[in-house]
Amino acid sequence: PIVRYSDVEKRIDHPDLNPYNAAKGFERFAIGLAKKVILADTLAAVCDPIFDLPFDMRTSEVAWIGAIFYAFQICLDFSGYSDMAIGIGRMLGFEFPENFDRPYQSRSITEFWRRWHMSLSSWFRDYVYIPLGGNRKGNVYLHLLIVFALTGLWHGASWNFVMWGLTYGVIIVIERFFKKHVDIKLPDSSPIRGICSLVSWVYAMAVVGFEWVLFRCKSFHDALDYYKTMLGLTTCRFSPYRVRWYLNNMNLFILLVAVLVTIVPWKTIAGLFTARNGEAGRFALVKDVAIKICTAALLVLCLIYVMNSTYSPFIYFQF
Repeated sequence: PIVRYSDVEKRIDHPDLNPYNAAKGFERFAIGLAKKVILADTLAAVCDPIFDLPFDMRTSEVAWIGAIFYAFQICLDFSGYSDMAIGIGRMLGFEFPENFDRPYQSRSITEFWRRWHMSLSSWFRDYVYIPLGGNRKGNVYLHLLIVFALTGLWHGASWNFVMWGLTYGVIIVIERFFKKHVDIKLPDSSPIRGICSLVSWVYAMAVVGFEWVLFRCKSFHDALDYYKTMLGLTTCRFSPYRVRWYLNNMNLFILLVAVLVTIVPWKTIAGLFTARNGEAGRFALVKDVAIKICTAALLVLCLIYVMNSTYSPFIYFQF
C-alpha cells in the first residue's frame, strides 16, 4: 500500500515490537505469499500465453478463458503483494493501512474503486480530487474524469492505460448521475432487492473483467483485437491449443480456489457462525492452534512452489 509519513511517524523511533504482532504479521505474510506463488502464478501460466498469441490464433472461447484467468490473477497478485507488505510491516512493529477489501464482491464500479487499491484511491482523492474542488466547487463530473485519466497515466504512458482510466471515469460519472436523479429505494425484505443485488454484481464484474483486458494488452490496438475475438468478430486461422488444454483439472481447481478466496464473504459467514453459537471462547484455543498449523503448512507449500518455479515478479513492479 501507499504509506504516508503520517501513518508511520509515531512508530519510526518506537516500533510496536511484540510476539503477538510478529505472529499476526507472519500469518498475513504467509497468506499473501500463497496468493502470489500458488494462485496468481498458476493462473498466469494459463492467461499469459493466451494474451501473447497473435489475434488470429485465438478462438473466442480461449480469449474468454484468458480474460477470466487474468481477472483473478491480477486481484490475487496485487492483494498478495499488499498482504506481504502489511505482514512484514507488522512483524517490524508498524501498522500499514489496508489496501484491498474484497473488491470482487462489489455491486457497482463506484464501490469497486472504494475496495480496490484503497491507498491509491485515497491518495488521488486527497491530492487531486479535493484540490480540484471535489463535490463542492466546480463540475464534480469533470473532476472525476480528470482523476481517472490520471489514474490511467499512473500505470503507464500509453493509450490503453489512458482509455482504461477514462472508461472507468465515464462509468462512475454515469453511476453518480443515476444515483442522484434515479435512485430507487427497495425494502430490505423485498425479493426484488436480492435479484437487483445479483444483477448489480454481475454488471460490476462484467465491466471489471472487460476493463482488465484493456489493462493487460500491450497496446490499445491489441486490446481492440482481443475484444473482437471475445465477441466472435474475428476468424481463428489456427489455434495451437484447445479449450481442454487450458482447463485441465489442476487449472480448474486453482480457479475454483481463486473464486472462493476473492468472492466468498468469509468474514460475514464467520460472523454469523459466531453469533449463532455465542461461545467463541470454547473454540478460541483450537482455532488459534489450527491457524498456526495451517499457516506453517501454507508457508512450506509456498517454498516448494518457489523452488520449483522460475522468476515471477509482481505485476505491480512494472508500474
